[in-house]
Amino acid sequence: MGRSAGWQVGEIGLTRGSPSHRVYLPNALANRCLVSHFVARLGRFEIRQPKREQVGMDGLAWFATTPEGQRLGKLAAQTVRLELTPLPWWFAPLEPLRWLDTLVSDAPHAKFTGMIYAAIALSVGVTVLWRCRRRWWQRVLLGASAAINTLLALSGLHIAMMWLLTAVPHGTRWVVPNDAPFVLANFHAHSHFSAGGVLSPEQLVLWHQRKGYRVVAITDSNTPKGSLRAEGFVRRHRLPIVLVTGEEFRGKTHLLLLGLRQDVTPSQADVPKAIRLAQRLGALVIAAHAWTGRHSYGELMAWGVEGFEVANSGALADATLQRLCRRHRLTVVGNLDFRAGNMPKVATVLPAEAVTPRKVLEALRRGHCAVLYDARHAATGYHWLRARLSDIAELWETGQTTSLLGFGLWLLVGWCWWRKKGKGQRKNGPLSFGRWWVAIGAQIALALAVGAVSLWAMAADFK
Repeated sequence: MGRSAGWQVGEIGLTRGSPSHRVYLPNALANRCLVSHFVARLGRFEIRQPKREQVGMDGLAWFATTPEGQRLGKLAAQTVRLELTPLPWWFAPLEPLRWLDTLVSDAPHAKFTGMIYAAIALSVGVTVLWRCRRRWWQRVLLGASAAINTLLALSGLHIAMMWLLTAVPHGTRWVVPNDAPFVLANFHAHSHFSAGGVLSPEQLVLWHQRKGYRVVAITDSNTPKGSLRAEGFVRRHRLPIVLVTGEEFRGKTHLLLLGLRQDVTPSQADVPKAIRLAQRLGALVIAAHAWTGRHSYGELMAWGVEGFEVANSGALADATLQRLCRRHRLTVVGNLDFRAGNMPKVATVLPAEAVTPRKVLEALRRGHCAVLYDARHAATGYHWLRARLSDIAELWETGQTTSLLGFGLWLLVGWCWWRKKGKGQRKNGPLSFGRWWVAIGAQIALALAVGAVSLWAMAADFK
């Protein structure tokens, strides 16, 4: 990646050795180097290709605004690695649906996903209206029914796949040395108290622990209820994870209110008033993905924002915000904005001494933090083709044998059906009512079986 001011990139190797000057990932992740290079160039920032005599390539990168943050970020990039676990083989029957849902649903915002679903549903409705040979009012009724059912089916598929891909143990996890002088944190996560969140607060804590995080803030939309519930869970079970209470204030610009213990909502206050109110209540105010907000960076600083989220999942802050944070030595964090999934690739690095919520907030206020992320999966802005290529590479990376089994299974079913039809054993007439119900029942039973195994696997993994 081009080394603009403030962004540092650590070297990454393709074997499992661990010299102190390199970071190593599993071989499965190395398969993406060429695709990632092409994808990154599409986004107008380049990942440096390794020279012929080099062992590795660019991988983990960090961003910090203070000398202590630079030290933490560099050390983390040199010693932390991402470990990949592919999907289990028994997920194969649903693998084509995973590919379809990911390629259709992935967009920079949920509203764009809704627009894509609406366009597909509308095209189905228009096709039924055009092809149906009935009276005009019957055609309109059938077309509208087909469009509504398509929209409901796509929405249901998306929700089901989000839950399954969160429940099934797979994906990446951070591996941090036991004696490391730092810990990894995520300060932006949503439980089922937020729209789109699929895990309970308790499950969300366990998910972060499983993925290698030792500090987590549950920031549900406009309420700290999820974080308060998770705090009690951590205390009762004495889990080795620091739980920071808070919420995401979803006004015209979103804010992370870390340390907050009571609601601050857009109905109570606009953005400037919310910042002042949260700070009076002792919260640390971080502007979340501020490049998508409706207020300028200067306005947010003038109103009292103490830091910025410069990496949100795979999205990076623009160069203007990077320079601003470095110039004023602002607090910077990198977060998942987690709602569902199993592929964490960004974290905030904190000193190992941050073992209580108070010490975590103190380290952030002093700038003793850095943003750590996988440079091959991060970009500034959104590019449709780049996003599709990245999705395909990630789908293959996490599927591999399971993907081959899944597509092979359904290709075999399709081939058998087509061969039977070609031999004349199947007439071209409509499918009988009984056979239709048998086919639908078989598909539902298969999906429920995979879901049941997913539940068992998640429960066993969380234990």
